[in-house]
Amino acid sequence: MTTSVHYRLPQEYLYEGIKLSSLQFPKENVDRTRRFPFHQDDILVATYPKAGRLYICTVKMLSALN
Repeated sequence: MTTSVHYRLPQEYLYEGIKLSSLQFPKENVDRTRRFPFHQDDILVATYPKAGRLYICTVKMLSALN
């Protein structure tokens, strides 16, 4: 008895010249993010994984209270 396992590789697509994986970045989510209505005083925090995002957000929140 033999069993075969088939792995499906995530599809890639180009979004404004950038190659993205549809598994990590579904096109619908990228489109929705691009249309998000940011305000002039919004702050966007983006970090690498395990780089201290919670710490940075806490410091920013505490500094805004003073």
